[in-house]
Amino acid sequence: LAVAPGSTLDHVVFFSSDGVAYTLPIEQVPVSSGYGEPLSKHARMSDGAYLVAAVTTDSRFTPEDKATKKQPIATPHVLIVTEKGQIMRISFSLFRTASTKAGRKYCRLGKDDRVVYAGLVEEAETMFIATKEARVLHCEIEEAALLSNPGKGVKGIKLEKGDQVMGALQLTRPSDCLRVVNTAGKKMTFGQMKYGVTSRGGKGVKTSQRSGFEEILYPPIEVVDWDELGDEA
Repeated sequence: LAVAPGSTLDHVVFFSSDGVAYTLPIEQVPVSSGYGEPLSKHARMSDGAYLVAAVTTDSRFTPEDKATKKQPIATPHVLIVTEKGQIMRISFSLFRTASTKAGRKYCRLGKDDRVVYAGLVEEAETMFIATKEARVLHCEIEEAALLSNPGKGVKGIKLEKGDQVMGALQLTRPSDCLRVVNTAGKKMTFGQMKYGVTSRGGKGVKTSQRSGFEEILYPPIEVVDWDELGDEA
């Protein structure tokens, strides 16, 4: 579930689990207080694919593109994590304009792989990667390969047979924690002090011998207060 605020002059980018992004003008999104309409009316999503993120192009909520001599691939970047443990970054600038129904590739996936996390990098410097077998890896976001075009990235976490990545969490403040529900139905919290930063590509820390992870509990969605924006809205 995602909320992507923006004016009708801007666009919204939908990132799908099959590595394809669909960019729609916000004015084409129906105004509705009910169930809305399926994205399939505007995009040709592959069988079994589902949305992993939605990001607005409105500059009030998403930073404008910025490239420098030191960093020629314009920021902001999109951080991508796949079920088989691959990680990468790609410039959001590639997806700001409207796409066709076929969308645009934002990463290339290996056999039987899929995207489990896609998120805009703004202030975060590190991230947690969590797997179904209760492994947690804490690494720097800069270790994720920065690609000029869609690719397969690099190994973020080494998985044992039968394990798979559930998702990731970007960490902005020292107090940011990874929260999950384990297979026993218990909520668990993992902080940055106990699980310090390591290099990408390792197996991470086995946090439990008896249970795995069932679900990642992401922070609550923050809804925009349009009244506070005043004339900008």
